[in-house]
Amino acid sequence: MQPTRKIAAIMSADVVGYSRLMGEDDLATLQDIVATRKLAAQHVQAHEGRMIDTAGDSMLADFASAVQALHCAVGLQQELGRRNAMRAEARRMVLRIGLNIGDILEQDAALYGDAVNLAARLQALGEPGGVCVSAAMHELVQGKLPVAFEFAGEHEVKNIAKPVGMYHVRFAGSPVAHGDGAMDAAPLAGPHNLPQALSSFIGRQHEIGAVKELLGEHRLLTLVGPGGIGKTRLSVQVAAVMGRHFSDGVWLVELAPLSDARLVPQALASVLGVKEVVGKPIVATLQAALKHKRLLVVLDNCEHVTQACAELASQLLAAAPHVKLLVTSREPLHVAGEVNFPVPMLSLPVSGDAGGATQLREFEAIRLFVERAAAKSRGFTLSDANSAHVLRICQCLDGMPLAIELAAARVNVLSVEQIAERLKDRFTLLTRGDRSAMPRQQALRALIDWSHDLLDVQERTVLRRLAVFAGGWTLEAAEKVVAGVGVERNEVADLLARLVEKSLVTMDDGGTRY
Repeated sequence: MQPTRKIAAIMSADVVGYSRLMGEDDLATLQDIVATRKLAAQHVQAHEGRMIDTAGDSMLADFASAVQALHCAVGLQQELGRRNAMRAEARRMVLRIGLNIGDILEQDAALYGDAVNLAARLQALGEPGGVCVSAAMHELVQGKLPVAFEFAGEHEVKNIAKPVGMYHVRFAGSPVAHGDGAMDAAPLAGPHNLPQALSSFIGRQHEIGAVKELLGEHRLLTLVGPGGIGKTRLSVQVAAVMGRHFSDGVWLVELAPLSDARLVPQALASVLGVKEVVGKPIVATLQAALKHKRLLVVLDNCEHVTQACAELASQLLAAAPHVKLLVTSREPLHVAGEVNFPVPMLSLPVSGDAGGATQLREFEAIRLFVERAAAKSRGFTLSDANSAHVLRICQCLDGMPLAIELAAARVNVLSVEQIAERLKDRFTLLTRGDRSAMPRQQALRALIDWSHDLLDVQERTVLRRLAVFAGGWTLEAAEKVVAGVGVERNEVADLLARLVEKSLVTMDDGGTRY
């Protein structure tokens, strides 16, 4: 029989941890795989596809429609997720699914060609419980179903000549999609210097959507929040998502290493490749170079050079109408036209008892701890046995990303119960972070010291005196306690407001307690 050439959407799937499951209980695993194949076949048939092969733990199907293939894959993962929620974690059937579309050959009910091979590679690169699609597939299905897409970069794939763009599909119940689907990114087509993420980005879908919307309407947006809350990661993520809107690129200017505020304009010029002109101020050179450019500049970590950043932002925005600035700082720049976005802590249960492991996975802080802990100690998982301790750790650290990552790094030497107990002395415990990070990002105490050192004498005095309060305070209580040597009673309100702006004091929604 002669082979048939056609274009088809290919779905490739396999069972995560197949060898481990077979080693633990081969008969039970075989029954589970048969049931999973049956479920997959039902979904394939319901979406007008054909199940081609079910050898071992793998499954291969083809579809005439890319949309039907995606609909099938998402529906299958969602139903498996619901079934798994009813089972012990160790015995769950979790699939990885890859989708691609392209030219294939069919002979004797078997499929051949690069399109089939690529679907299998995408499956291998995908997330457990997730769906990974090729750039070709993404182009055909985007906007056709209530899902979002997260660009996962271009990857060298064995036996395929060019790097392949891939996307993770975000849907209700997918491994990372717990927000509003704001993560709808395309590859950065223009120039950029954004760093390649070395660890996964957890949650923040609502924040990404909100920041994207604000940047669409305003030219200067400042992400404000205390050190360690994740302002830099959020800004880089948003810049990557919005890159396609700026034909001249997106550019990250890292200001943390600067000790001289006068070097802020030079730092921007260096990143943009703008050369200084003899006898001409560098700011004027930047204004001329950017006058007709369409680009996004991320000024990262401005808190120790706030005045210089404020002046540069004002001068650039006045001269370059198509330039937008995304700033990260512990306090606003106070520049005309600036909009501030307070970055919140990662989501946590309101109460101390939020159910078992399945329920806790809905919260960003828990997912961050579990993923970073698993990277440190192979085999670490969230279970009903350890979930209460993990919750206690994340609540004790108020959902702060850096503190959670530092705590998770200890799982290779301490149990989660021991970590929770030792957080009473958190400055001693939460050390030894990423050695490639700035020193103040490697230990919680160093982070607090950095914020404290940026305060003036009066602000430091007020902050120390406020430390006597437990559970918050009112302005009237602060005036009684704080006023004394070095601080007049009528100065307390202004100094308190300055500490709020510097992200060292927070105010409740009603504005009556701090």
